[in-house]
Amino acid sequence: MKKKSVLVAILAASMGFMAAIEVHASTYLTTAPKIVKIVRTTDTYTDEARTHRAKVLHAGDFAHIATEITLSGKAPLLETTSKTYLTANTAYVVKSNGYQNPKKYYQV
Repeated sequence: MKKKSVLVAILAASMGFMAAIEVHASTYLTTAPKIVKIVRTTDTYTDEARTHRAKVLHAGDFAHIATEITLSGKAPLLETTSKTYLTANTAYVVKSNGYQNPKKYYQV
């Protein structure tokens, strides 16, 4: 039964229907890492309500995170340094150290 409710929540989120859902700490990043790696293709949004898509991030891409945002009754979001928002769901993003070029600049 639990798998079914999670599937419904993911399906509703992917279709743009963001209702109040129960958030489990094990399925979402609860603290903002500096860099995340995208595991599955996901959209980024220009607003916290996730109504305006900014761009698509594909598996293998990296994102530099500024902060983690939790809205009342909604799933947590990660705000990037470019002021776009993406899901904090661990099925889509994982914490990463990124990688560095020879001059020691972080590549994101």
